[in-house]
Amino acid sequence: MCNVYAWFGTLGILAFMKKWGNFENAFSKWMRKKSWGLYVFHYLMIAVCGWYLHTLCPSLAPVIVYLLVAAAAFAGSFLLYEIMSRIPFIRWCVLGIKKEKK
Repeated sequence: MCNVYAWFGTLGILAFMKKWGNFENAFSKWMRKKSWGLYVFHYLMIAVCGWYLHTLCPSLAPVIVYLLVAAAAFAGSFLLYEIMSRIPFIRWCVLGIKKEKK
């Protein structure tokens, strides 16, 4: 029953996004260009931030830890992407992006 519920929930979300989620604004244009960096680096940022918070602040409330990890993963992955995308050899090795054509 759980799998059936998850399947219909997924179909519902896809149908909703097809009807009302197909729009474009400045943020979505920016995200379209930078989403690869979020995809590649977000787990690294989640792990690093979670480990540091667990090590340095073990008594912090779980909700606060979750919010801090989410914010750090989002901001840190884009920051790391911007740094890595400016170094040619690393950009090619890590991100698979070849030299930019002019």
